Amino acid sequence: MPRRATTWITAVMLTVGIAISACGGEDDSPSSSPAPEATTTTASPDEQLCEDREALEDSIETLTDVDVVAEGTSGVEDAVTNIQDSVQALNSSAAENFQPEVDAMRGALDELETALDDTGSAGVTGVVSAIDDVVSSGDALLQSLQDLDCG
Repeated sequence: MPRRATTWITAVMLTVGIAISACGGEDDSPSSSPAPEATTTTASPDEQLCEDREALEDSIETLTDVDVVAEGTSGVEDAVTNIQDSVQALNSSAAENFQPEVDAMRGALDELETALDDTGSAGVTGVVSAIDDVVSSGDALLQSLQDLDCG
């Protein structure tokens, strides 16, 4: 990967990390492990939705922890896969209550994957824009879930 592209991607990931950390959360400690998968237990729908929300928060945080210089775009792609898994689980537990936000998040993730696949011809400009969309969509989805009583 050319040095200039690596520098751009590093700057983008730092920007994403700052933007997502500004969204807040109860656990600000970094996570170096993949996002936990949603479990299918006997939890009530509300409990499952709370678990899935936490998994999404963790998977987004994992994206911000990717060392693009060391891991390259494959690290970003792995983080995107974790986010997609979390969004899928959240979609199952949220039913139709949060469907517009879930759909927007899925669309943003699809655009990011396309941008990552197209860095050879389009450069990182598309990736920067797609990451911004993922952050915005993730923020909107998590904000819509903020009022859940997960105590």
